[in-house]
Amino acid sequence: MSWNSWKVSARYAVMGVVMAGMWASNAGEPLIQHAAKFVAIGVLGPLILARALQRRARRAGRVRQSRRSIEKATAFRVVVVFMALLASAFLRSRVHDADYMVAVGIFFFVTLLGPRLDGSLGAAVRPARTAAESSAEMEGN
Repeated sequence: MSWNSWKVSARYAVMGVVMAGMWASNAGEPLIQHAAKFVAIGVLGPLILARALQRRARRAGRVRQSRRSIEKATAFRVVVVFMALLASAFLRSRVHDADYMVAVGIFFFVTLLGPRLDGSLGAAVRPARTAAESSAEMEGN
């Protein structure tokens, strides 16, 4: 396993811990409240942060060359939330600590499946270039 794949796996493990922690911290609350908090923090937060970072890079004269599709990464999070809601609704009537079991499932789902889907989520990121480098490349082509 290369160093880069270790970094990708570590990134998804951290994301799995954060997402599972968010779900477990809301244990016992209604499912709609789970979904609302999770979407607000886990989906909208990263979208707003990405937009702010892009704006900051443009002001600094850097053009961020990223093939990562924010929409695909957001869709991955939405699928995780949807699956967690289904699992929680199914388990709540059968098991006392269903939310904690769902949180563990979220961790394993994101940690194990995330790195495998990373290529299809468009995670290959090229280093940021300056505006001068971008314009020089365009003039050369």
